[in-house]
Amino acid sequence: MAIQDIDDLIKQLRQHPEWRDALRREIFTDELLALPQIVRELAEAQKRTEVRLESLTARVEELAEAQRQTLIQVSKLAAAQGRTEDRVGSIDGRLLERDYFDRAYAYFDDTLRKIRVLSWSEVADLLDQAEERISRKERKQVMEADLILRGRRLADKAETYLLGEVSVGIGLEDVHRAAQ
Repeated sequence: MAIQDIDDLIKQLRQHPEWRDALRREIFTDELLALPQIVRELAEAQKRTEVRLESLTARVEELAEAQRQTLIQVSKLAAAQGRTEDRVGSIDGRLLERDYFDRAYAYFDDTLRKIRVLSWSEVADLLDQAEERISRKERKQVMEADLILRGRRLADKAETYLLGEVSVGIGLEDVHRAAQ
């Protein structure tokens, strides 16, 4: 059984398969021999990574959907908050108007004496009496005032009517109405 060339060696290895491992150990380094095991371990690790990646992908999709739902809810809450702010602002305005109505003498004492807040029916009666002297627009503007007082001016004791525009905050529309 003399081996003369590579073909003889291959023939012998086919006849004696157990020689292959011994030949590999002689020819290859330990690192090269460990390569098949390393590749198997890497393949298993890759499978585990793929499973985890699928799980993470599903979780990210769930989180993205939860984020979309959160944005919808935040948008609804912001709209509700805006409506609440509008309502509270309206309530604040009405409370301030009521305070001016109840305490007009305290607010206007430096300007008028014998202050009397007029009821809207009294205002309507006065406007009816002035019907031929004022326009419909002027009548409407007076009726849109928040507060109408009658009193005597400190300076000359003349009977005076004072129209008030009461506002928690001052906006352009408030200034425009007050100027009219």
